[in-house]
Amino acid sequence: MSGLMKSAMGFEVSMDDDFERKISNILGLVERNALGVAKCELKRVAETNSWVIECLWHDHQAMHAHFLSCQLQDLIGLVVSKSRKIVFKCDSE
Repeated sequence: MSGLMKSAMGFEVSMDDDFERKISNILGLVERNALGVAKCELKRVAETNSWVIECLWHDHQAMHAHFLSCQLQDLIGLVVSKSRKIVFKCDSE
């Protein structure tokens, strides 16, 4: 998937099924409603309580529009409610 833009949000949390379902529901909304999104997924980092939400975008404009979206604000609010640390990163694939 060369040429795509990547946005990532890393966080530490004790994940439970309900919290994971809520995150997945929001990511599903992003994939259905955001223009220019290639994929969004939740990934566990090794054997820790660290997780990454990674989205791939076709262009900068689509990624930046997502940064202003209600879905991202809802996602950030959800993650903040249970996480001790959140890190954001954007780059090209």
